[in-house]
Amino acid sequence: MQINFKNIKPGENSSYLVPGIYKMTITNAEYQAAGNNNKKAFLKITFKASTGELNEKFFITDNVKTHERLQYLHTGWFGQPCDKEFSSIDEIGMYFEKLLKAKGSKYSHMVIVGGTDNGERVYSNLPYLFIDSTSSEEKVFQPNTAEWAKYVTYKPNPSLKTDRPVVSSPDLPDSEVASSDSSFEDDLPF
Repeated sequence: MQINFKNIKPGENSSYLVPGIYKMTITNAEYQAAGNNNKKAFLKITFKASTGELNEKFFITDNVKTHERLQYLHTGWFGQPCDKEFSSIDEIGMYFEKLLKAKGSKYSHMVIVGGTDNGERVYSNLPYLFIDSTSSEEKVFQPNTAEWAKYVTYKPNPSLKTDRPVVSSPDLPDSEVASSDSSFEDDLPF
């Protein structure tokens, strides 16, 4: 098999949303029970906007806070609270998965997308309260604004500390270190 990389452009993933307000629908929901690789049960919901999508995990545990977040989703998305009784966490997860797959895409809402900034990159997520009934148009939040400060949290990446030593290669002479204008591929053995 031969694959020619000469005409392959670097991949750019622009399908993920940056913090802002977007008109969204729910396109998928998957429940994952606790066990095996999952420490906690969760419902993974895919929210889709015209410019991208966001996958959000709603953890489901015995903690009432996880139930409140699902109740907020139900009330905000469907216009009424969930009045069901459940006998287990799995029953809650399976109910929401089935409901959102069947009816989630029939509704669209203006949704606030927040994020976590680690100093190098911003990872999108939903803040606890995310349905914005006061907005009628989409908008991207700009850094250093009140909206950014409210919905994007800063959690520094410990590997980006500047006081850590930079790894160098003292055993290699400068002539063997590839520079940006040299053709380092000429010396590769394959």
